[in-house]
Amino acid sequence: MILTSVQLDRAAGVLLGLACGDALGVGYAFSEPMPDSAFVTMNGRVGLAPGEWSDATAMTLEIARATAAGQNVRDEATLDDIVAAWGESSGAASEPELRRRAVQAAVEPTAAAWREMASRRHERHGRSVDSGSLLRSAAVALAHLDDPAALAEAARAVSVLTHEHADAQDACVLWGLAIRHAVLNGELNVRVGLPALAEGRRPLWWARL
Repeated sequence: MILTSVQLDRAAGVLLGLACGDALGVGYAFSEPMPDSAFVTMNGRVGLAPGEWSDATAMTLEIARATAAGQNVRDEATLDDIVAAWGESSGAASEPELRRRAVQAAVEPTAAAWREMASRRHERHGRSVDSGSLLRSAAVALAHLDDPAALAEAARAVSVLTHEHADAQDACVLWGLAIRHAVLNGELNVRVGLPALAEGRRPLWWARL
């Protein structure tokens, strides 16, 4: 797909916005909701300097590097490469990533091993829903601007590496397709991806949105 200069700017803005938002939000992760009048700033966190992003962005960038090199994240070999890169990357000490590091220390650096560990963790705790895999769907979206069906498939493949819960995977599909739509059309519409979900899941997400 050949993008216009405006679309290219939007695509670059996806990753830039992700990194900036991560660097801003990481200092407030797991905090109580704040009033609209609260002053927020890039204040860092344990193990992070002010303005430094967390492993969420670092992991997303590994996906972006792989797809920029022509790799397909729907292929198991590519997922293996990405998982191996995650294990080698330096990163933050934010709570979700401490859990990720615990997973990585206990399993082989393969996609299959990560999925198995994510499944076991889900069975133990009953839920595995947070924003970790949602953030990574940004890079997946940019790699599939020309193919929404492949985007949805890839978003699930990347999400399930760490998040077993169907809600997490659905959210990645919806957000990835929303990013695609925004890059191509300059409009934010999270509902645009609803047809990509299983029919029985659509009313739940329509009500939520």
